[in-house]
Amino acid sequence: MKALYVVLNYAVAKKFLGSDNGYALRPLTLAEIVAVEDRLFQQGQEHKIPEGVTTLICPDVTTELDEWLTLAEFSLSLLSQSGHPSLSVMAVCTDGACNFARILNGQSTVVAGQKFAKSLNGRAVAQWLKRCAAARANLKARIGVTATRYVRYQKATNLADRLMDLCISLESLLDSQTEISFRFSTCLSRVIGERGAGGEKMANLLSRLYDIRSKLAHGDPQAAKQLKKFESDLPELDKLARKILTMYVLYMSEHSRDDWKSHVRTSLFS
Repeated sequence: MKALYVVLNYAVAKKFLGSDNGYALRPLTLAEIVAVEDRLFQQGQEHKIPEGVTTLICPDVTTELDEWLTLAEFSLSLLSQSGHPSLSVMAVCTDGACNFARILNGQSTVVAGQKFAKSLNGRAVAQWLKRCAAARANLKARIGVTATRYVRYQKATNLADRLMDLCISLESLLDSQTEISFRFSTCLSRVIGERGAGGEKMANLLSRLYDIRSKLAHGDPQAAKQLKKFESDLPELDKLARKILTMYVLYMSEHSRDDWKSHVRTSLFS
């Protein structure tokens, strides 16, 4: 069986390792390390992979590798309580033989040490990876914008760039022609089941995000002042974004885009 291997720069704690129908987060075996290093050497690259590092595996993936790489990074990031995954090598292997390998150093910058949610276990992580692949199949190219912009948000150092990327990632969940400003904040807060004071607080935070995004896009000089005020709200915004995107992936792993549109509309009136 052919599979995509996305090798991390570190070893993930044992409790988070697991597999489900070929999707896995597990240690790279010594034989796999040798196979990947040999492939890189044949390509004129020397790269040592430490023993014990973790790899994410997606089965039956041989094409559109860059899209799958982004999806892998996106899926791991959403499992984090903080930080962002740091990737080392991407490879395609078939029954122990490495057919393709690429070093990712410089492509995936270490932002901060990744910390997984403590409530997770290995089986849940593997099932989540499978759900992300199913969502990709149902969404086709659309998930590319969501995942790419979210990864850019996590890795950017400039606050304006970060908020712009996050807003575009969340906007991709809605119809760009009809869901703007008020609908952006209201839909995304209600679609995750938030009501009352909690829902209003989340809607206000999302409304401020959209307002900053609009000012940045149009070169409004007031954007700089608003960015400064937003810094203290970043942890809460980050937590909210993870919750929205996680719910979106889980829903889309079992439904069509039209189902999602209907779900968003229904959420507004329930």
